[in-house]
Amino acid sequence: MPWHPLLVGEPAERALASAREIARALENEPRGTPEPSFAGGSAGIALLHAYRAAAEGDDRAAAAAGRHLDHAVAAIGDDSRTLGFFGGLTGVAWASRHVQRLLGGEVAHEETSDLDQVLVEALAEPWAWEYDLIYGLAGIGCYALDHPDPALARGLVAGVVDRLGALARRQGGTAAWWTSPKLMDPHRAAQFPSGCYDLGVAHGLAGVVGFLARAVASGHEVSLARPLLAESVAWLLAQRRPADGGSTFPCFARPEGDGSSARSAWCYGDPGVAAMLMAAARFAAEPAWESEALAVLCADVSRPAEQAGVVDTGLCHGTAGLGHLYNRLFQATGAPPLAAAAKRWFEHTLDLRRPGQGIAGYSSWWPQTGEWHAQPGLLGGAAGTGLALLAAVSSVAPEWDRPLLLSLGRDPDLPPICRVRPWLPQCRSEE
Repeated sequence: MPWHPLLVGEPAERALASAREIARALENEPRGTPEPSFAGGSAGIALLHAYRAAAEGDDRAAAAAGRHLDHAVAAIGDDSRTLGFFGGLTGVAWASRHVQRLLGGEVAHEETSDLDQVLVEALAEPWAWEYDLIYGLAGIGCYALDHPDPALARGLVAGVVDRLGALARRQGGTAAWWTSPKLMDPHRAAQFPSGCYDLGVAHGLAGVVGFLARAVASGHEVSLARPLLAESVAWLLAQRRPADGGSTFPCFARPEGDGSSARSAWCYGDPGVAAMLMAAARFAAEPAWESEALAVLCADVSRPAEQAGVVDTGLCHGTAGLGHLYNRLFQATGAPPLAAAAKRWFEHTLDLRRPGQGIAGYSSWWPQTGEWHAQPGLLGGAAGTGLALLAAVSSVAPEWDRPLLLSLGRDPDLPPICRVRPWLPQCRSEE
């Protein structure tokens, strides 16, 4: 799909200068950590340099991408890692293929044959681990959907959809996935000692919706993925909160009720949920779901910034992540209020920069410790901020966000989709 720069003039100059400064700060191996992962380490940082090389024809950036990729692959080889996409083997393998393809090469299928065989065997057995995007089945599904071997991709996607179907709790034409305390971090387990339903993109049902939508679009396992997608969207839409001025959807749900208002973010909250509903609408040609997504977005773009719960700039739950998400949705819909929201969040991102602190002026807030950290990675750190800023000023489509389920796909991936619906009249652009 064509991609157009969102920012022009002085805002574009500021954004590009900041992205370049982040890239320069991250030219060498990650500071203070040998982490190889897609989310927090060398694999994600390689993507920043690769996209800068593609956008600006910068040979130095291409070389930096190669160094970070080599580091990631070597570090994975030296350690036992999980299969999960954002912190494990599949994410590094995906980034390796993506960087090399972007910079003009291809990776032989055989280079990941050992990993692929492990995945085939794991998916043939009952699944006892996470179902989510970050650690579990949905993330493995993202790896499978982009695999260059069509036969292997088909088999892996079938395995993921089958395991998700086996884990789903179905009732009254809906499907949802229960998260037990043993699969939560200690803080979350203390909050939900009996478990809960997670509605987020990162760790919950919304991320599964995003994956299933892409599985339907790919043509793989449509007979299983399509009904499971419809059932999970039905469950998700039934979780709307009362119209009390807070978010449309909560972060978590329990049979006995919870439903507190959520922040605005990709990982949890209305923007991420709406992006998954939009993807489901487009890939499965369901106009009613697009109307639902636009209604959620309409409410969120009207939400005062002080109520959004945004503290730092990372992709996961920060200003650059919201800027990029709204940029993605604007480019998919042409809706001016989404462009205005994206520009506001990018302006806020640049205003949060503190020269001399963190990485190129950007620090990440860790609520676990109540401290600011210089975090280099893609999901919560400077590399992701740089990628989002670069995408805002570049004509290179930011397909690095396919694992975040924000990309609507390359042209050959797209099915006939429903026509873009008019922007809801109650929303008004600030432009």
